[in-house]
Amino acid sequence: DAGAGQLEAGARTAADGSRTLADEIAKGAGQVPNPDASQKTSLSKVIADPVAVSNVSQAKADSYGAGLAPFFLTLALWIGIFMLVQAMRPITQRALASNAPAWKIAVGGWLPFLAVSVVQASLLTLVVNLALGLNPAHPVLMWLFMLAAAMAFSAIIQGIVALLGSPGKLVVLILLVLQLVSSGGTFPWQTTPQPLHVVHEILPMGYVVTGMRHLIYGADLSMIVPTVLGLLGYTLLGAAMSTFAVRKHKYWTLKTLKPEIAV
Repeated sequence: DAGAGQLEAGARTAADGSRTLADEIAKGAGQVPNPDASQKTSLSKVIADPVAVSNVSQAKADSYGAGLAPFFLTLALWIGIFMLVQAMRPITQRALASNAPAWKIAVGGWLPFLAVSVVQASLLTLVVNLALGLNPAHPVLMWLFMLAAAMAFSAIIQGIVALLGSPGKLVVLILLVLQLVSSGGTFPWQTTPQPLHVVHEILPMGYVVTGMRHLIYGADLSMIVPTVLGLLGYTLLGAAMSTFAVRKHKYWTLKTLKPEIAV
Protein backbone atom coordinates (compact mmCIF):
# COMPACT_ATOMS: atom_id res chain seq x y z
CA ASP A 1 0.00 0.00 0.00
CA ALA A 2 2.81 2.42 0.86
CA GLY A 3 4.47 1.80 -2.51
CA ALA A 4 1.21 2.39 -4.36
CA GLY A 5 0.77 5.70 -2.55
CA GLN A 6 4.27 6.84 -3.49
CA LEU A 7 3.64 5.87 -7.11
CA GLU A 8 0.41 7.85 -7.17
CA ALA A 9 2.10 10.92 -5.65
CA GLY A 10 4.94 10.68 -8.15
CA ALA A 11 2.52 10.43 -11.03
CA ARG A 12 0.71 13.58 -9.88
CA THR A 13 4.05 15.42 -9.57
CA ALA A 14 5.03 14.33 -13.07
CA ALA A 15 1.69 15.48 -14.42
CA ASP A 16 2.08 18.88 -12.75
CA GLY A 17 5.59 19.20 -14.21
CA SER A 18 4.33 18.34 -17.67
CA ARG A 19 1.66 21.02 -17.44
CA THR A 20 4.23 23.57 -16.23
CA LEU A 21 6.56 22.65 -19.10
CA ALA A 22 3.74 22.98 -21.61
CA ASP A 23 2.77 26.40 -20.23
CA GLU A 24 6.35 27.71 -20.36
CA ILE A 25 6.86 26.39 -23.89
CA ALA A 26 3.70 28.17 -24.95
CA LYS A 27 4.95 31.40 -23.40
CA GLY A 28 8.37 31.02 -25.05
CA ALA A 29 6.85 30.30 -28.43
CA GLY A 30 5.25 33.71 -28.36
CA GLN A 31 8.62 35.35 -27.77
CA VAL A 32 10.44 33.67 -30.69
CA PRO A 33 11.06 36.35 -33.41
CA ASN A 34 9.32 35.88 -36.69
CA PRO A 35 11.46 37.83 -39.22
CA ASP A 36 10.03 39.09 -42.45
CA ALA A 37 11.59 38.46 -45.86
CA SER A 38 14.11 41.35 -45.70
CA GLN A 39 15.23 40.36 -42.21
CA LYS A 40 15.68 36.76 -43.32
CA THR A 41 17.87 37.92 -46.21
CA SER A 42 19.98 40.09 -43.90
CA LEU A 43 20.35 37.28 -41.35
CA SER A 44 21.39 34.80 -44.02
CA LYS A 45 24.12 37.20 -45.22
CA VAL A 46 25.42 37.66 -41.67
CA ILE A 47 25.52 33.91 -41.08
CA ALA A 48 27.22 33.26 -44.42
CA ASP A 49 29.80 36.08 -44.00
CA PRO A 50 29.98 37.10 -40.33
CA VAL A 51 33.06 39.33 -40.75
CA ALA A 52 32.91 42.41 -42.98
CA VAL A 53 36.12 44.13 -44.15
CA SER A 54 36.12 47.74 -45.29
CA ASN A 55 39.01 49.05 -47.40
CA VAL A 56 40.28 52.57 -46.81
CA SER A 57 43.13 53.77 -49.05
CA GLN A 58 45.00 57.06 -48.94
CA ALA A 59 45.98 56.72 -52.60
CA LYS A 60 45.32 54.25 -55.37
CA ALA A 61 47.03 53.35 -58.63
CA ASP A 62 44.82 53.45 -61.70
CA SER A 63 46.34 50.30 -63.20
CA TYR A 64 48.88 47.57 -62.56
CA GLY A 65 51.41 49.40 -64.70
CA ALA A 66 50.92 52.60 -62.71
CA GLY A 67 51.48 50.58 -59.56
CA LEU A 68 54.91 49.45 -60.76
CA ALA A 69 55.86 52.78 -62.36
CA PRO A 70 57.68 54.22 -59.30
CA PHE A 71 59.92 51.16 -59.06
CA PHE A 72 60.79 50.90 -62.74
CA LEU A 73 61.36 54.64 -63.13
CA THR A 74 63.80 54.57 -60.22
CA LEU A 75 65.45 51.42 -61.55
CA ALA A 76 65.81 52.90 -65.05
CA LEU A 77 67.40 56.03 -63.61
CA TRP A 78 69.99 54.05 -61.62
CA ILE A 79 70.83 51.76 -64.56
CA GLY A 80 71.08 54.72 -66.94
CA ILE A 81 73.60 56.46 -64.70
CA PHE A 82 75.45 53.20 -64.16
CA MET A 83 75.87 52.90 -67.93
CA LEU A 84 77.54 56.32 -67.98
CA VAL A 85 80.56 55.02 -66.07
CA GLN A 86 81.08 52.53 -68.90
CA ALA A 87 81.51 55.39 -71.38
CA MET A 88 82.78 58.29 -69.26
CA ARG A 89 85.68 58.61 -66.85
CA PRO A 90 84.65 59.80 -63.39
CA ILE A 91 87.87 61.84 -63.14
CA THR A 92 90.28 62.49 -66.01
CA GLN A 93 94.05 62.18 -65.71
CA ARG A 94 94.44 65.70 -67.06
CA ALA A 95 92.35 67.06 -64.21
CA LEU A 96 94.37 65.08 -61.68
CA ALA A 97 97.60 66.51 -63.09
CA SER A 98 96.37 70.09 -62.66
CA ASN A 99 96.96 72.30 -59.64
CA ALA A 100 93.25 72.85 -59.00
CA PRO A 101 91.86 72.09 -55.54
CA ALA A 102 90.60 68.56 -55.00
CA TRP A 103 86.98 69.64 -54.57
CA LYS A 104 87.00 71.53 -57.87
CA ILE A 105 88.37 68.50 -59.70
CA ALA A 106 85.75 66.30 -58.03
CA VAL A 107 82.90 68.64 -58.97
CA GLY A 108 84.27 68.97 -62.50
CA GLY A 109 84.26 65.19 -62.85
CA TRP A 110 80.71 64.93 -61.51
CA LEU A 111 79.07 67.69 -63.58
CA PRO A 112 79.06 65.73 -66.89
CA PHE A 113 77.39 62.82 -65.10
CA LEU A 114 74.86 65.20 -63.57
CA ALA A 115 74.08 66.84 -66.92
CA VAL A 116 73.44 63.54 -68.71
CA SER A 117 71.45 62.10 -65.79
CA VAL A 118 69.24 65.22 -65.75
CA VAL A 119 68.50 64.65 -69.44
CA GLN A 120 67.74 60.99 -68.72
CA ALA A 121 65.37 61.88 -65.88
CA SER A 122 63.57 64.46 -68.03
CA LEU A 123 63.18 62.04 -70.95
CA LEU A 124 61.87 59.32 -68.64
CA THR A 125 59.29 61.73 -67.23
CA LEU A 126 58.17 62.85 -70.69
CA VAL A 127 57.87 59.31 -72.04
CA VAL A 128 55.80 57.90 -69.17
CA ASN A 129 53.54 60.94 -69.01
CA LEU A 130 52.98 61.73 -72.68
CA ALA A 131 53.58 58.44 -74.50
CA LEU A 132 52.42 55.95 -71.87
CA GLY A 133 49.73 58.09 -70.22
CA LEU A 134 50.82 57.72 -66.60
CA ASN A 135 48.93 60.89 -65.56
CA PRO A 136 50.60 61.50 -62.17
CA ALA A 137 48.79 63.56 -59.57
CA HIS A 138 51.70 66.01 -59.36
CA PRO A 139 53.55 65.93 -62.72
CA VAL A 140 55.82 68.94 -62.12
CA LEU A 141 56.78 67.82 -58.62
CA MET A 142 57.40 64.34 -59.98
CA TRP A 143 59.82 65.74 -62.57
CA LEU A 144 61.65 67.83 -59.96
CA PHE A 145 61.85 64.81 -57.67
CA MET A 146 63.31 62.76 -60.51
CA LEU A 147 65.97 65.45 -60.95
CA ALA A 148 66.80 65.26 -57.24
CA ALA A 149 67.10 61.48 -57.53
CA ALA A 150 69.32 61.84 -60.60
CA MET A 151 71.55 64.24 -58.67
CA ALA A 152 71.94 61.79 -55.78
CA PHE A 153 72.38 58.67 -57.93
CA SER A 154 74.96 60.31 -60.19
CA ALA A 155 76.97 61.59 -57.23
CA ILE A 156 76.96 58.20 -55.47
CA ILE A 157 77.85 56.19 -58.59
CA GLN A 158 80.50 58.64 -59.80
CA GLY A 159 82.01 58.83 -56.32
CA ILE A 160 82.21 55.05 -55.89
CA VAL A 161 83.82 54.48 -59.29
CA ALA A 162 86.19 57.43 -58.83
CA LEU A 163 87.33 56.04 -55.48
CA LEU A 164 87.55 52.33 -56.32
CA GLY A 165 88.21 52.37 -60.05
CA SER A 166 87.00 49.42 -62.13
CA PRO A 167 86.08 47.34 -59.02
CA GLY A 168 83.76 50.21 -58.12
CA LYS A 169 81.56 49.28 -61.08
CA LEU A 170 81.04 45.87 -59.50
CA VAL A 171 80.17 47.57 -56.21
CA VAL A 172 77.57 49.72 -57.98
CA LEU A 173 76.09 46.60 -59.58
CA ILE A 174 75.93 44.84 -56.20
CA LEU A 175 74.18 47.86 -54.69
CA LEU A 176 71.66 47.68 -57.55
CA VAL A 177 70.91 44.01 -56.83
CA LEU A 178 70.49 44.70 -53.12
CA GLN A 179 68.10 47.56 -53.82
CA LEU A 180 66.01 45.44 -56.19
CA VAL A 181 64.85 43.35 -53.24
CA SER A 182 65.00 45.94 -50.46
CA SER A 183 63.45 49.04 -52.03
CA GLY A 184 59.86 47.78 -51.74
CA GLY A 185 59.15 48.33 -55.40
CA THR A 186 57.28 45.10 -56.16
CA PHE A 187 56.38 43.94 -52.63
CA PRO A 188 56.47 45.53 -49.15
CA TRP A 189 60.04 45.75 -47.90
CA GLN A 190 58.73 45.00 -44.38
CA THR A 191 58.20 41.38 -45.49
CA THR A 192 61.87 40.88 -46.35
CA PRO A 193 64.43 39.37 -43.94
CA GLN A 194 65.73 41.67 -41.23
CA PRO A 195 69.17 42.28 -42.82
CA LEU A 196 67.43 43.74 -45.88
CA HIS A 197 65.61 46.20 -43.61
CA VAL A 198 69.01 47.71 -42.84
CA VAL A 199 69.80 47.83 -46.56
CA HIS A 200 66.50 49.62 -47.19
CA GLU A 201 67.33 52.22 -44.56
CA ILE A 202 70.82 53.09 -45.80
CA LEU A 203 70.47 52.95 -49.60
CA PRO A 204 68.64 55.65 -51.60
CA MET A 205 66.44 53.72 -54.02
CA GLY A 206 63.79 52.78 -51.44
CA TYR A 207 63.25 56.43 -50.50
CA VAL A 208 62.93 57.42 -54.14
CA VAL A 209 60.36 54.68 -54.81
CA THR A 210 58.28 55.81 -51.82
CA GLY A 211 58.45 59.45 -52.83
CA MET A 212 57.45 58.64 -56.40
CA ARG A 213 54.40 56.75 -55.15
CA HIS A 214 53.22 59.76 -53.18
CA LEU A 215 53.69 62.09 -56.13
CA ILE A 216 52.13 59.81 -58.75
CA TYR A 217 49.12 58.60 -56.74
CA GLY A 218 48.40 61.84 -54.88
CA ALA A 219 49.10 60.68 -51.33
CA ASP A 220 50.32 62.81 -48.43
CA LEU A 221 53.25 64.99 -49.52
CA SER A 222 54.64 65.76 -46.08
CA MET A 223 57.40 63.19 -46.55
CA ILE A 224 58.71 64.69 -49.79
CA VAL A 225 60.80 67.45 -48.20
CA PRO A 226 62.60 65.08 -45.77
CA THR A 227 63.20 62.68 -48.65
CA VAL A 228 64.71 65.41 -50.82
CA LEU A 229 66.95 66.44 -47.93
CA GLY A 230 68.02 62.81 -47.65
CA LEU A 231 68.86 62.76 -51.36
CA LEU A 232 70.92 65.90 -50.83
CA GLY A 233 72.78 64.01 -48.11
CA TYR A 234 73.52 61.17 -50.53
CA THR A 235 74.77 63.77 -53.00
CA LEU A 236 77.17 65.20 -50.43
CA LEU A 237 78.33 61.67 -49.59
CA GLY A 238 79.11 61.03 -53.25
CA ALA A 239 80.93 64.36 -53.49
CA ALA A 240 82.98 63.48 -50.42
CA MET A 241 83.98 60.13 -51.93
CA SER A 242 84.92 61.82 -55.20
CA THR A 243 87.00 64.46 -53.39
CA PHE A 244 88.78 61.77 -51.39
CA ALA A 245 89.43 59.89 -54.63
CA VAL A 246 91.04 62.97 -56.18
CA ARG A 247 93.36 63.40 -53.22
CA LYS A 248 94.21 59.71 -53.34
CA HIS A 249 94.91 59.56 -57.07
CA LYS A 250 96.93 62.77 -57.21
CA TYR A 251 99.86 60.73 -55.91
CA TRP A 252 101.05 58.46 -58.68
CA THR A 253 102.41 55.00 -57.94
CA LEU A 254 103.64 52.09 -60.02
CA LYS A 255 100.07 50.75 -59.94
CA THR A 256 98.91 54.00 -61.55
CA LEU A 257 101.39 53.58 -64.40
CA LYS A 258 100.58 49.88 -64.84
CA PRO A 259 97.19 49.02 -63.26
CA GLU A 260 96.29 45.47 -62.30
CA ILE A 261 93.04 45.73 -64.26
CA ALA A 262 93.38 47.36 -67.66
CA VAL A 263 90.34 49.32 -68.79
